[in-house]
Amino acid sequence: MHTYITHLIEFGYPERFVQEQVGHAYASTTALYTWVSDEYRNRLIEDALQRRLKRGGGGVLMPR
Repeated sequence: MHTYITHLIEFGYPERFVQEQVGHAYASTTALYTWVSDEYRNRLIEDALQRRLKRGGGGVLMPR
């Protein structure tokens, strides 16, 4: 089941869809079965940083 859930998430299916596909009542349960690849995680981080830079956020994120 881990691989099935991971593939759905990495292929861009919405979290709610994945949760319903595997019959979990809570998203937190689905999250326990999710093991995304380093490549996918890095792509998400890169995309988030690029969006921030486009908004003019630039610079390093500082903890509050």
